[in-house]
Order: sequence, then structure tokens, then C-alpha cells
Amino acid sequence: MSENTIEAYLHDVAMLRDHIEDTYKGLGPEDIELKHLQSFVAAINELELSENTQSRVLSGVKSFYRYMLLEEILKRDPTELLEAPKLKRSLPHFLSVDDVDKLFSAIDLSTPEGTRNRAMLEVMYSCGLRVSELVNLQLSNLYLDQGFIKVLGKGNKERLVPVGGTAINQVLLYKEHVRVHQEVKPKCEDILFLSFEHPMVRGAMDIILNGEHGNAALSILSHPDLDPGTLLVECFHIMDCAAPKRLQIGRFFPPVMMRTLIDGEGNDLSHLPPESFDHHPRQFDREHARELLRSQRKPIERAIRLAEKSTRASLPGLIEASGKKMLDSMTLELKRLAALRKVNPNVRKEELDQLKANALEMHSSIQTARHRLDAIRVIVTS
Repeated sequence: MSENTIEAYLHDVAMLRDHIEDTYKGLGPEDIELKHLQSFVAAINELELSENTQSRVLSGVKSFYRYMLLEEILKRDPTELLEAPKLKRSLPHFLSVDDVDKLFSAIDLSTPEGTRNRAMLEVMYSCGLRVSELVNLQLSNLYLDQGFIKVLGKGNKERLVPVGGTAINQVLLYKEHVRVHQEVKPKCEDILFLSFEHPMVRGAMDIILNGEHGNAALSILSHPDLDPGTLLVECFHIMDCAAPKRLQIGRFFPPVMMRTLIDGEGNDLSHLPPESFDHHPRQFDREHARELLRSQRKPIERAIRLAEKSTRASLPGLIEASGKKMLDSMTLELKRLAALRKVNPNVRKEELDQLKANALEMHSSIQTARHRLDAIRVIVTS
């Protein structure tokens, strides 16, 4: 029995106890009769509880008395003739196809979280799963090449469920391009859908607090526009994309460094260039530096999250610009080779086909570009 169920039963019995103590002082559980229980039913009805809630409360009370009978605490069950309110049977609410389309279109697929969320919704919609069944799906229970998954439902009962092609494609996209980069907690290796708990933030804090040169991450600087004692977090992210060396993707998407400067209040001060700060060399005792950083952990973590969010927001624009640059360049090269082939039979069709294939492969690589935290510095102004 789950903790929630136990808590609900205790709550139901406590309601009965409170009513009996207030209305029939000195009456014990063994003295309660049908008329007392009917009084209790009238009392909870006056609380304007829904019929479903009233029925559930009475079900808990009946279970309580059945338990006392089984334990031979009582010799009779006063709830035998107790009637619960009639429940209305209503049609379930459902989403229309347009509603589902709107739900899917609202997901930001440019983020790893969005890719995961789309896969989760597609599987839930395709297979009709409960949320608890969805979040506990295991990699070892996926038979996507055969078009079905194994689901562990209520009462630990397993069932095989067909899964649609769109859902399969979304799951593969998430597995191959997002999940492989997520941090997996112990005992969660077989869980399909992993949560995002800001591993970048945790990793950054580990670097700051636990690195061999952790004190190097703390600097004392001054700036004419900032008050002394202002906390700043300076993050450097690198945006790049992985591709085979033969494609020379750096021609169109070279690694880009992005600097973000966030203060302890969450304000973006990236417009202040590094050269506008005056540096004050100072050696810190490592333990004292770590203690200071630990005391400011919350604002530092918030600043790192905001820096990551700002960098992530700029990535789609960079992807679009790099993709356009690549397509424009490859289109010109294809036109040049096509024109040359008309006058030079040594230019083979295979060369044009290979160029087109390279363009498609580069486009795919650029679309999967990612950002990563490369360096971080905590600054206190003087």
C-alpha cells in the first residue's frame, strides 16, 4: 500500500473521530452505531465536499471497521447498512486533434528539454500511457524495430503496447542526440526519459569549489559603474558542432566563444567589456575562498543558469546564419561545377552528387550544434 493511500485512510478515520468527539463525547469506536455514522455523513455533506470525496471518506471508514472485525476488536460492523452518496457518471474530458497539435507546436524543439518533452508527449499520445508508466519506461523494454514497448502498469502488471511511427522517430531522436549527453544517476541507467537538473550548473560549482585551483576562479576587480562588494559571475561558453573532418565544417561554423556577465541580482551586465575593469592582484587562502563561494552559492548558481539561458537563446540565430552561409557557398560551388561539366567531360556526375551529399551532411551537423561551458570566474568588486 502506498504512503499516499495510508495517509488518506488516516485522514478519513480522523474526520470520523473528530465528529464523534464533538457530537457524542465519551463514545468509543466499539459504541458507534449506524445512527452515529449517518450523523457523520450529514456533517461531511454540510462541508460541501464533492460526491466523490464524500464517497472516498466513507470508503476509508468502512475499511477501518472491516479491519477491526478481522482483528476481532469488534464483533459487528456498523457500516454494513451505511449508504454512500450516488456518484454521477460523466463522460471523460478529452483533447481534440487540434488541441494536441497546439500542445506539440508549443514545445521549443531547439532545446534538449524540448526534444525530450516532445518524445514523451508523442509516446503518451501514441500509447495511451499513464504519467507514472511514461516516466518509468525502460530502455530494455523498447522494441522499436518491432513497433511496440513493454509497459509496467498498476499492480506491477506488464503489457505490450503498440507505438506509432512518429513516436518512434521522436524517441530515437531524443536517445541519439540528447540522452547520450545527459548525466545519468546511479540506478537510472535503464530509464528512458531522464530529468534535467542543470548538470552544467552543478559541474560549474564543482569546478569552483573543488578544483585544484579553485581560488583562481575568484577575482577582485573594480569598475567605475559598480558599487564595491558587487558579486559578478563571468561565464565563457563555446558554441560549436561536431562533424567529420573531411567536411571542414569550420569554414561555416567555427567555434564561437560567448562571454556572459551576470550580477548577484540576476542582471545581465555583459555590455561591460573586460578591459573596462581594473584588476587588483590578490592571493586568496584556498579554504577562505571556498568558504566565501559556498556562502554565495545560490546567487552564483542563479547567475550560471541565466548565463546558460542567454547563450542557449543565441544559438538558433548562429545556427541559421551558419546554415545560410554554408548553403549559399555550396550552391555556388554546385552551379560552378555544373557549368564546368557542360564544357569539360572530365567533371563527373559523381562529383556533383558527392557535393550535394556533403551539403546535406553539413546542414544536419549544423542543426545539432551545441554550447558548453568552457570557463567561469566569480568576481567581487572593490
